[in-house]
Amino acid sequence: MEFVSHANPALAAEARAALGEDPRINILPPLDYDAFLMGMRRATLILSDSGGVQEEAPEFGVPV
Repeated sequence: MEFVSHANPALAAEARAALGEDPRINILPPLDYDAFLMGMRRATLILSDSGGVQEEAPEFGVPV
């Protein structure tokens, strides 16, 4: 599983603290928009509280 960290360093640190020890989770740095779209296109499921992501992911047929 991949987790894209937030650009805010404080939020990224919280994510690493909560998820960093789980060997099944690959924490990625913040992505630029094109890379983020590619990731959404390849995903099988997206979990997000972002309204923008919730609107864009279905365009790729990915459940959110």
